[in-house]
Amino acid sequence: MPLKRTPPTTPNMSKSDTDLSIPRTEISSEDLLHNITTRHKRPRQGSSSPTQVNQFSSELREMMEALHTSSINQQKMMNKLIEEVAEIKKQNIKIQKSNVQIENTLESLKNSNENMLKRIQLLEKERFDQQKYIVSLEKKIENMQQTSRPSNVEIRNVPAVQEESFTDLTAHLQNIGQALHVEIQPSDIRDTYRIGKNKIIVAEFQSVHLKNKVLAAARKYNKDHSGDQRLNTSNIGLAGDPTPIYISEYLAGSNRKLFYEAREYAKANNYKFCWTGNGNIYMKKDEQSKAIRVDSEITLNSLLTKQ
Repeated sequence: MPLKRTPPTTPNMSKSDTDLSIPRTEISSEDLLHNITTRHKRPRQGSSSPTQVNQFSSELREMMEALHTSSINQQKMMNKLIEEVAEIKKQNIKIQKSNVQIENTLESLKNSNENMLKRIQLLEKERFDQQKYIVSLEKKIENMQQTSRPSNVEIRNVPAVQEESFTDLTAHLQNIGQALHVEIQPSDIRDTYRIGKNKIIVAEFQSVHLKNKVLAAARKYNKDHSGDQRLNTSNIGLAGDPTPIYISEYLAGSNRKLFYEAREYAKANNYKFCWTGNGNIYMKKDEQSKAIRVDSEITLNSLLTKQ
Protein backbone atom coordinates (compact mmCIF):
# COMPACT_ATOMS: atom_id res chain seq x y z
CA MET A 1 0.00 0.00 0.00
CA PRO A 2 1.67 3.24 -1.10
CA LEU A 3 2.17 5.89 1.60
CA LYS A 4 0.58 9.42 1.33
CA ARG A 5 2.95 12.04 2.37
CA THR A 6 2.13 15.62 3.26
CA PRO A 7 3.94 18.02 0.92
CA PRO A 8 6.70 19.94 2.51
CA THR A 9 5.89 23.32 3.98
CA THR A 10 6.81 26.15 1.76
CA PRO A 11 8.42 29.02 3.57
CA ASN A 12 6.33 32.18 4.07
CA MET A 13 3.13 30.35 3.26
CA SER A 14 0.16 30.23 5.56
CA LYS A 15 -1.70 27.07 6.14
CA SER A 16 -4.91 28.89 5.71
CA ASP A 17 -4.11 30.45 2.46
CA THR A 18 -6.21 29.49 -0.44
CA ASP A 19 -3.56 29.62 -2.94
CA LEU A 20 -0.52 28.27 -1.28
CA SER A 21 1.65 28.96 -4.27
CA ILE A 22 1.25 32.72 -3.78
CA PRO A 23 3.78 34.17 -1.39
CA ARG A 24 2.25 35.69 1.82
CA THR A 25 3.86 38.98 1.23
CA GLU A 26 1.99 39.39 -2.03
CA ILE A 27 -1.50 38.93 -0.50
CA SER A 28 -3.37 42.25 -0.02
CA SER A 29 -5.64 43.21 2.87
CA GLU A 30 -8.61 43.23 0.59
CA ASP A 31 -7.89 39.62 -0.32
CA LEU A 32 -7.71 38.82 3.36
CA LEU A 33 -11.04 40.46 4.11
CA HIS A 34 -12.54 38.74 1.16
CA ASN A 35 -11.41 35.42 2.40
CA ILE A 36 -12.76 35.91 5.96
CA THR A 37 -15.96 33.95 6.42
CA THR A 38 -18.66 35.80 8.47
CA ARG A 39 -20.63 33.56 10.80
CA HIS A 40 -24.21 34.75 11.06
CA LYS A 41 -25.87 33.81 14.35
CA ARG A 42 -29.47 32.56 14.16
CA PRO A 43 -31.84 34.96 15.95
CA ARG A 44 -32.92 33.72 19.39
CA GLN A 45 -36.42 32.43 19.30
CA GLY A 46 -38.91 34.74 21.16
CA SER A 47 -36.67 37.79 21.24
CA SER A 48 -38.45 41.19 20.90
CA SER A 49 -37.82 43.88 18.43
CA PRO A 50 -37.01 47.43 19.62
CA THR A 51 -40.54 48.55 18.68
CA GLN A 52 -42.08 45.93 20.89
CA VAL A 53 -39.74 46.85 23.73
CA ASN A 54 -40.71 50.50 23.43
CA GLN A 55 -44.40 49.62 23.37
CA PHE A 56 -44.00 47.43 26.47
CA SER A 57 -42.10 50.23 28.23
CA SER A 58 -44.89 52.68 27.37
CA GLU A 59 -47.58 50.35 28.66
CA LEU A 60 -45.60 49.71 31.84
CA ARG A 61 -45.17 53.45 32.31
CA GLU A 62 -48.93 54.00 31.86
CA MET A 63 -49.67 51.23 34.38
CA MET A 64 -47.32 52.79 36.89
CA GLU A 65 -48.95 56.19 36.37
CA ALA A 66 -52.43 54.64 36.79
CA LEU A 67 -51.31 52.89 39.95
CA HIS A 68 -49.86 56.15 41.24
CA THR A 69 -53.10 58.03 40.43
CA SER A 70 -55.17 55.28 42.05
CA SER A 71 -52.94 55.40 45.12
CA ILE A 72 -53.39 59.18 45.35
CA ASN A 73 -57.18 58.82 44.99
CA GLN A 74 -57.27 56.09 47.61
CA GLN A 75 -55.23 58.28 49.92
CA LYS A 76 -57.68 61.16 49.36
CA MET A 77 -60.62 58.85 50.04
CA MET A 78 -58.88 57.55 53.14
CA ASN A 79 -58.25 61.09 54.36
CA LYS A 80 -61.87 62.02 53.67
CA LEU A 81 -63.05 58.90 55.48
CA ILE A 82 -60.83 59.74 58.44
CA GLU A 83 -62.27 63.26 58.51
CA GLU A 84 -65.84 61.92 58.35
CA VAL A 85 -65.13 59.41 61.13
CA ALA A 86 -63.65 62.21 63.22
CA GLU A 87 -66.75 64.32 62.53
CA ILE A 88 -68.99 61.40 63.48
CA LYS A 89 -67.03 61.01 66.70
CA LYS A 90 -67.59 64.70 67.45
CA GLN A 91 -71.28 64.33 66.72
CA ASN A 92 -71.44 61.25 68.93
CA ILE A 93 -69.83 63.19 71.73
CA LYS A 94 -72.38 65.96 71.27
CA ILE A 95 -75.20 63.40 71.18
CA GLN A 96 -73.92 61.76 74.34
CA LYS A 97 -73.80 65.13 76.07
CA SER A 98 -77.27 65.89 74.78
CA ASN A 99 -78.50 62.50 76.01
CA VAL A 100 -77.08 63.21 79.43
CA GLN A 101 -78.89 66.55 79.47
CA ILE A 102 -82.10 64.85 78.32
CA GLU A 103 -81.75 62.20 81.01
CA ASN A 104 -81.25 64.89 83.61
CA THR A 105 -84.27 66.77 82.29
CA LEU A 106 -86.36 63.59 82.28
CA GLU A 107 -85.30 62.82 85.82
CA SER A 108 -86.25 66.35 86.84
CA LEU A 109 -89.61 66.00 85.07
CA LYS A 110 -90.14 62.64 86.72
CA ASN A 111 -89.57 64.13 90.14
CA SER A 112 -91.79 67.07 89.25
CA ASN A 113 -94.52 64.71 88.00
CA GLU A 114 -94.33 62.65 91.15
CA ASN A 115 -94.72 65.79 93.24
CA MET A 116 -97.56 66.92 91.01
CA LEU A 117 -99.24 63.51 91.29
CA LYS A 118 -99.03 63.66 95.06
CA ARG A 119 -100.47 67.15 94.96
CA ILE A 120 -103.30 66.03 92.67
CA GLN A 121 -104.07 63.07 94.91
CA LEU A 122 -104.19 65.40 97.88
CA LEU A 123 -106.48 67.80 96.01
CA GLU A 124 -108.71 64.92 94.91
CA LYS A 125 -109.02 63.77 98.49
CA GLU A 126 -109.84 67.30 99.61
CA ARG A 127 -112.37 67.57 96.76
CA PHE A 128 -113.95 64.27 97.71
CA ASP A 129 -114.20 65.37 101.34
CA GLN A 130 -115.69 68.68 100.25
CA GLN A 131 -118.22 66.91 98.04
CA LYS A 132 -119.23 64.71 100.93
CA TYR A 133 -119.60 67.79 103.09
CA ILE A 134 -121.64 69.56 100.39
CA VAL A 135 -123.90 66.52 100.00
CA SER A 136 -124.44 66.42 103.73
CA LEU A 137 -125.27 70.13 103.73
CA GLU A 138 -127.69 69.67 100.83
CA LYS A 139 -129.31 66.79 102.67
CA LYS A 140 -129.70 68.93 105.77
CA ILE A 141 -131.23 71.73 103.70
CA GLU A 142 -133.61 69.31 102.01
CA ASN A 143 -134.60 67.90 105.37
CA MET A 144 -135.21 71.42 106.64
CA GLN A 145 -137.30 72.17 103.57
CA GLN A 146 -139.15 68.91 103.94
CA THR A 147 -139.87 69.45 107.62
CA SER A 148 -140.76 73.07 107.03
CA ARG A 149 -143.46 72.02 104.55
CA PRO A 150 -145.09 69.02 106.16
CA SER A 151 -148.57 69.86 104.83
CA ASN A 152 -147.65 70.29 101.13
CA VAL A 153 -148.70 68.09 98.22
CA GLU A 154 -147.70 68.07 94.53
CA ILE A 155 -150.27 67.64 91.78
CA ARG A 156 -149.05 66.77 88.26
CA ASN A 157 -150.68 66.80 84.81
CA VAL A 158 -153.24 69.52 85.48
CA PRO A 159 -153.04 71.73 82.34
CA ALA A 160 -152.01 75.33 82.91
CA VAL A 161 -153.75 78.30 81.32
CA GLN A 162 -152.48 81.77 80.57
CA GLU A 163 -152.71 84.34 83.34
CA GLU A 164 -153.61 81.62 85.82
CA SER A 165 -154.42 83.05 89.25
CA PHE A 166 -154.48 81.82 92.83
CA THR A 167 -158.27 81.54 92.53
CA ASP A 168 -157.93 79.27 89.45
CA LEU A 169 -155.54 76.94 91.29
CA THR A 170 -157.81 76.92 94.36
CA ALA A 171 -160.72 75.89 92.12
CA HIS A 172 -158.65 72.97 90.77
CA LEU A 173 -157.92 71.83 94.33
CA GLN A 174 -161.58 72.02 95.33
CA ASN A 175 -162.61 70.02 92.23
CA ILE A 176 -160.01 67.37 93.04
CA GLY A 177 -161.29 67.18 96.63
CA GLN A 178 -164.82 66.79 95.31
CA ALA A 179 -163.74 63.90 93.02
CA LEU A 180 -161.97 62.23 95.99
CA HIS A 181 -164.88 62.95 98.36
CA VAL A 182 -162.68 65.15 100.53
CA GLU A 183 -164.05 68.56 101.38
CA ILE A 184 -161.55 71.34 100.71
CA GLN A 185 -162.47 74.91 101.52
CA PRO A 186 -160.48 77.94 100.29
CA SER A 187 -159.64 78.61 103.92
CA ASP A 188 -157.97 75.17 104.10
CA ILE A 189 -155.37 76.26 101.54
CA ARG A 190 -152.50 78.29 102.93
CA ASP A 191 -150.79 78.72 99.54
CA THR A 192 -150.71 77.19 96.06
CA TYR A 193 -148.49 77.83 93.00
CA ARG A 194 -146.83 76.10 90.05
CA ILE A 195 -143.13 75.13 89.80
CA GLY A 196 -140.80 73.70 87.17
CA LYS A 197 -141.10 73.30 83.44
CA ASN A 198 -143.84 70.68 83.95
CA LYS A 199 -145.93 73.27 85.80
CA ILE A 200 -146.52 71.09 88.86
CA ILE A 201 -149.08 72.48 91.27
CA VAL A 202 -147.84 72.77 94.84
CA ALA A 203 -150.62 73.05 97.42
CA GLU A 204 -149.87 73.93 101.03
CA PHE A 205 -152.75 73.03 103.35
CA GLN A 206 -153.43 74.49 106.74
CA SER A 207 -152.89 71.12 108.44
CA VAL A 208 -150.93 67.92 107.97
CA HIS A 209 -154.11 66.04 108.73
CA LEU A 210 -155.81 67.42 105.61
CA LYS A 211 -152.73 66.64 103.51
CA ASN A 212 -152.68 63.01 104.67
CA LYS A 213 -156.43 62.78 104.11
CA VAL A 214 -156.09 63.92 100.49
CA LEU A 215 -153.19 61.53 99.79
CA ALA A 216 -155.04 58.56 101.31
CA ALA A 217 -158.18 59.38 99.31
CA ALA A 218 -156.19 59.60 96.06
CA ARG A 219 -154.56 56.20 96.66
CA LYS A 220 -157.92 54.64 97.50
CA TYR A 221 -159.57 56.15 94.43
CA ASN A 222 -156.92 54.76 92.08
CA LYS A 223 -157.04 51.40 93.85
CA ASP A 224 -160.80 51.18 93.39
CA HIS A 225 -160.61 52.17 89.72
CA SER A 226 -158.49 50.77 86.92
CA GLY A 227 -157.13 52.04 83.63
CA ASP A 228 -158.79 55.18 82.29
CA GLN A 229 -161.15 55.30 85.27
CA ARG A 230 -158.39 56.41 87.62
CA LEU A 231 -158.20 60.03 88.68
CA ASN A 232 -157.89 62.18 85.55
CA THR A 233 -158.64 65.64 84.16
CA SER A 234 -162.19 64.72 83.19
CA ASN A 235 -162.97 64.02 86.87
CA ILE A 236 -162.30 67.67 87.70
CA GLY A 237 -164.31 69.09 84.78
CA LEU A 238 -161.50 69.86 82.31
CA ALA A 239 -162.26 69.48 78.60
CA GLY A 240 -160.22 67.41 76.17
CA ASP A 241 -158.81 63.91 76.29
CA PRO A 242 -158.59 62.53 79.84
CA THR A 243 -155.10 62.86 81.30
CA PRO A 244 -154.12 60.97 84.49
CA ILE A 245 -153.64 63.20 87.54
CA TYR A 246 -151.01 62.22 90.10
CA ILE A 247 -151.03 63.48 93.69
CA SER A 248 -148.04 62.95 95.92
CA GLU A 249 -146.39 64.35 98.97
CA TYR A 250 -144.19 67.37 98.43
CA LEU A 251 -140.55 66.38 98.04
CA ALA A 252 -137.64 68.77 98.29
CA GLY A 253 -134.56 68.84 96.03
CA SER A 254 -133.11 65.52 94.94
CA ASN A 255 -135.98 63.53 96.46
CA ARG A 256 -138.28 64.84 93.72
CA LYS A 257 -135.92 63.49 91.04
CA LEU A 258 -135.53 60.22 92.93
CA PHE A 259 -139.31 59.83 93.16
CA TYR A 260 -139.57 60.32 89.38
CA GLU A 261 -136.92 57.64 88.78
CA ALA A 262 -138.68 55.31 91.21
CA ARG A 263 -141.98 55.73 89.35
CA GLU A 264 -140.28 55.04 86.01
CA TYR A 265 -138.62 51.96 87.47
CA ALA A 266 -141.96 50.77 88.86
CA LYS A 267 -143.60 51.08 85.44
CA ALA A 268 -140.77 49.28 83.65
CA ASN A 269 -140.60 46.43 86.19
CA ASN A 270 -144.30 45.90 86.94
CA TYR A 271 -144.35 47.32 90.45
CA LYS A 272 -147.95 48.02 91.33
CA PHE A 273 -147.40 50.72 93.98
CA CYS A 274 -145.01 53.68 94.28
CA TRP A 275 -145.78 56.40 96.84
CA THR A 276 -144.35 58.79 99.41
CA GLY A 277 -144.95 59.18 103.12
CA ASN A 278 -143.46 61.77 105.46
CA GLY A 279 -140.81 62.66 102.91
CA ASN A 280 -139.84 59.03 102.20
CA ILE A 281 -140.29 57.08 98.94
CA TYR A 282 -141.73 53.57 98.91
CA MET A 283 -142.34 50.87 96.29
CA LYS A 284 -144.38 47.68 96.41
CA LYS A 285 -144.62 44.86 93.87
CA ASP A 286 -148.18 43.91 94.79
CA GLU A 287 -150.54 43.69 97.77
CA GLN A 288 -148.74 40.73 99.30
CA SER A 289 -145.21 42.10 98.84
CA LYS A 290 -143.24 43.99 101.44
CA ALA A 291 -142.82 47.74 100.95
CA ILE A 292 -139.33 48.83 99.82
CA ARG A 293 -137.94 52.16 100.95
CA VAL A 294 -136.01 53.93 98.19
CA ASP A 295 -133.26 56.05 99.72
CA SER A 296 -131.14 56.60 96.60
CA GLU A 297 -130.41 55.41 93.08
CA ILE A 298 -128.26 52.69 94.64
CA THR A 299 -131.46 51.07 95.94
CA LEU A 300 -132.91 50.95 92.43
CA ASN A 301 -129.67 49.56 90.98
CA SER A 302 -129.58 46.84 93.65
CA LEU A 303 -133.15 45.87 92.73
CA LEU A 304 -132.05 45.46 89.12
CA THR A 305 -129.22 43.07 90.07
CA LYS A 306 -131.58 40.91 92.09
CA GLN A 307 -133.88 40.30 89.12
